[in-house]
Amino acid sequence: MLCSLGFDHIRIPVNETVLFDDSLAYRNAEFTLLQDRIDYAIGKGLKVVLDLHRSRVHFFLNEKNILFSDSSAEQHFLNVWSKLQQEFSKYSVDSLAYECLNEPAAPINEHDKWNKLVAKWIKQIRQKEKDRFLVIGSNRGNQLWTFKYLKIPQNDKKLILSFHFYQPSVLTHYKASWTELKYYDGPAVYPGQTIPDSSYRRLPDSLKQKLKYGLSTYDKKTIRAEIANAVKVAKKYGIPLNVGEIGCRRNVPDLDARKRWLEDLVSLFDEYNISYTFWGMNGAGFGIWNYDQTIDSQLMKILKGSVK
Repeated sequence: MLCSLGFDHIRIPVNETVLFDDSLAYRNAEFTLLQDRIDYAIGKGLKVVLDLHRSRVHFFLNEKNILFSDSSAEQHFLNVWSKLQQEFSKYSVDSLAYECLNEPAAPINEHDKWNKLVAKWIKQIRQKEKDRFLVIGSNRGNQLWTFKYLKIPQNDKKLILSFHFYQPSVLTHYKASWTELKYYDGPAVYPGQTIPDSSYRRLPDSLKQKLKYGLSTYDKKTIRAEIANAVKVAKKYGIPLNVGEIGCRRNVPDLDARKRWLEDLVSLFDEYNISYTFWGMNGAGFGIWNYDQTIDSQLMKILKGSVK
């Protein structure tokens, strides 16, 4: 179905604890299911990005991850990838790519800790696979502002740089239960100042400081300026860009604002020749389905408009 809708690849997030026990022995049923889903996607004509989304030593929502403070945790991470590579190196390099880690969260002023881990990971993968495409994001959640700190090998042309884009988050993560936005029930504007001054003034003092970022203005010009950070780095290394995640929850008060936001995004991605992956299939209010499980035709019209 995804191919018929115009998609050409799928990003499959995996959790280490689901695939492996504490000794990194395979959990056979879960591993077989993963292989089956990858085989099915490739069989239907989709390319696959295998994304290590969560590990015992790293979770993107944690401010403190032992991956960046404990050498044994780093070795554990590399061992996980050794096990994954052992199984998935048999797949064609034209059909399957590896994504090092979802939304790395090295300390905010210690970006080089992520750079050093990436270098070790690439070196390990390249010992067995010279031509596998490897996807690497920037520190602090694959955000655009950290791209200037990213350092990668300049002689490796089988790399793909990835960023995630959810700005303005007041719109894209409206009422998201895992954020402070669960307490906000006012408008979410796009383009323009995401939280209007009148709505901000009515917020309780306890929430004003947490949502002060909602006073920022976002429009196509703003987004273009932010994307330029990643475009500059990709040009420096001569490798392509992929947006590993974009999406907007379907419960926003103004669906036209959601539509305008997505139209601006995909037009910019087309302009800069950036591939992108829509998050997700249907979880947490994101995805291409409506609440009644029908395809969101308005959303798909926008996405299909960018398929050449």
